[in-house]
Amino acid sequence: MSTKAYNCILTPEELETKLNEFIAYCEDKNTPPSDYILIDVIGVSEHTVSRYFEYADVVIPEDVTEEEKAIIVKKKELGEKIKKLLRYREHYYQKLMIDKPNAQSGAIFALKQVKNGGWSDKTDKRDDVTITVKIGKMDASDAFG
Repeated sequence: MSTKAYNCILTPEELETKLNEFIAYCEDKNTPPSDYILIDVIGVSEHTVSRYFEYADVVIPEDVTEEEKAIIVKKKELGEKIKKLLRYREHYYQKLMIDKPNAQSGAIFALKQVKNGGWSDKTDKRDDVTITVKIGKMDASDAFG
């Protein structure tokens, strides 16, 4: 690990390269994918990483200039790239639960953190579900057609 100044401006391609470096580092060192290592490898602050996650949900308004639209599109691309980190962290903790059963409680706790997937123990109840069932005769040609 090195001490370096953080650069908040990355292209989506640079971010993807840095994320690949981070994943390779974690796998080579057999270390959990922590934020501490992430910000050191990527070279941005933790706040910037949080903003990248937010960018994935940005909606492009219709009434923006082409220049503004280009900036928003770049932000969305950064957000989509950072989602790779989320998928890697989920995979890491799922694999940990399989490989080390005595570490399951810690892995489950980690998966409940938003930055690792935001898993939940409870099911979400929805009251606004509509189910439509079509009842009618059916012959063999319908079943295998």
